[in-house]
Amino acid sequence: MSSSSSSSLATSSRRWPNRNMQFVASLLAIGSTFSFGFQMMWVNPAREALMEFVRATIDQEEAYEEYATFLFDTAMAIFFAGSILGGFVIQPAAEHLGRRRAYMVGVITYIVSCAVTILAKEYVSYTMFTTSRFVSGFGIAISMGLSAIITIECSSAETRGVASLVNGLFLQVALVVTSVLAMPFLLGSTCLWEILFWFQILLNVIVLIVVLYIPETPTYLASHKTDDEKKLEEDVTESLVFFREMDEDDARLEARRIIDSYHCSQNKKHNLVTLWKCKFSARGTLIGMLIMGAMAQSGITIINFYAVRILTSTGLNTNNASIANSFLCLFAIAGIVTAFFIVDKYGRKKLILVTFIALIVINIGIVGLLFLCSNFPHTVFNCMLIGAICLFNFFFSMGPGPLSMFIAGELVPQQTRSAASIYTSVTMAMCRFLTLVFYTRFQKMTSEAIAFGLFFLPPMIIVVVILHRYLPETKGTTVEQLQAEFNASSQRENTDEIEMLDKIAISTASTSEPPQTSKKTRVTPKSRKGAADKRAGRSSRPRKSAAEKQEEIDHMSWKGLLLHEISEILRQNGHSGSLDTSAHILTAAAFMLSGATSNYTPHLSVNYQLNEDDEDEMLDKIEVYLEKTGVIQGEPCIIQTLTQLKFMIE
Repeated sequence: MSSSSSSSLATSSRRWPNRNMQFVASLLAIGSTFSFGFQMMWVNPAREALMEFVRATIDQEEAYEEYATFLFDTAMAIFFAGSILGGFVIQPAAEHLGRRRAYMVGVITYIVSCAVTILAKEYVSYTMFTTSRFVSGFGIAISMGLSAIITIECSSAETRGVASLVNGLFLQVALVVTSVLAMPFLLGSTCLWEILFWFQILLNVIVLIVVLYIPETPTYLASHKTDDEKKLEEDVTESLVFFREMDEDDARLEARRIIDSYHCSQNKKHNLVTLWKCKFSARGTLIGMLIMGAMAQSGITIINFYAVRILTSTGLNTNNASIANSFLCLFAIAGIVTAFFIVDKYGRKKLILVTFIALIVINIGIVGLLFLCSNFPHTVFNCMLIGAICLFNFFFSMGPGPLSMFIAGELVPQQTRSAASIYTSVTMAMCRFLTLVFYTRFQKMTSEAIAFGLFFLPPMIIVVVILHRYLPETKGTTVEQLQAEFNASSQRENTDEIEMLDKIAISTASTSEPPQTSKKTRVTPKSRKGAADKRAGRSSRPRKSAAEKQEEIDHMSWKGLLLHEISEILRQNGHSGSLDTSAHILTAAAFMLSGATSNYTPHLSVNYQLNEDDEDEMLDKIEVYLEKTGVIQGEPCIIQTLTQLKFMIE
């Protein structure tokens, strides 16, 4: 095995990001999810100070306290109204400005909003305060969306999960830090709460300066249309060397692969409408939206914004409730730290399902304890409620919290990632906005226990059932591999339907000769052409009905099925590298069949030989593939690769 292959395999076996990627992910999180956590938490312990500010802005004397509470709830909800609008800016900003500059736009917007918040307190203006809340939600939505996209595009498939969890880690750190700093006897008092926003301005200015020196993501650079191919390759190579700490030669080969993969795809970037025309992208986006919606409707919104109020309603005073709130947030830190060690061990799907089920059980317990605390007040019930919320924070931070931020990006290709990010971001903001608008009103009409149960149990139960059926595992896999599996599954369904209709047609045409069925057995073909004819559905017996229906099968689905089958043969025969694109898969097969060494790319490890039967099967599949893809329009790179492949084999 070549040294480049060895280094590649060593890199692929590593699940933890390198130092540069750890630094970049942390920096991006400070300017996005940390700010988001701050905005969610500071109003919780500092509620009384903020209520005094709201009361000072009111001129009406009638229904004074009720009106002040309404204004407070409105100010909290309007943050997510800004997030909804900001979500729609993610794609155009990411595609036209680039990932890095679009992220900087979000951070700058948030810095401006913090300055407006300070001025609102200075001039006692509720209008300025609500405006600042709206603008901060707008800016944070952009920076959070871009932070997730940049992390996914800059990380390798093996380290992507851990790197993406950094966003969740800093969100939980923000909750703990803010819950302490915003306590009424610290900075959460009437006179000092604006200092919290000076702290945020300073932090984000530092982030903004450092981000200026970070390169653009390699996949975004590869999407540029330019006549200077050499300069493009150098830019992508430099980006890979920085983010993945690759050897320059390996990085250059990987850069060439990324550029070729993007250009060969011949796919246009999708907008919010055309995204739904691609079944694979539509499925990934819908799953991402479901996970994000279930996360927002798990009860975390109320716990983040109103935990202190809920605890004081059970009998605790404000200071003790604030201390208990900080204690609750520590369990969120424990949850996200646990996720770092298990997300790439057990996989995304299992982790999400297990944690969602745990949250359903815990929420049932919280509903019961809320009922007991309100009707039979006792210290034991208070302690049990605090314990239940601690468990909630632990499991939430271990699964739905961090995973919902990046799993949609793992389920859709690069061309639709920005558009999918809009839908997931808007889903989260919309769910939180509606919760803050209607929950308090419904809780006043019923009770805390009834409101919590009806708002937060049904959504999670429904989503768990759907995810168990449709959520694919993304651990250690590329989007191209997921798409090949999806196409293979779709093709199998189409093929089964065709075979069933064909059998019905044959049985009705000839009742004296019923259709024969037999087990699938491996038959060594007498010739490659005979095997190709057999797999293409041609035989000595007329099968006109099946042939006509076969032509209606989508060519891209057929291509995905065959590529998936070739990939499986490669894996079974010792291939341990990545199989990211169709050109990559077929080139690996070519090297394997020719017995060549792995000099094409550091991701190929092909110092092995196929047995004779597998080699015949591979050749047959490639020949059929050449015949089928010869009529595909807009795939010149694929056809060129296949032509070179056939020449090498012959």
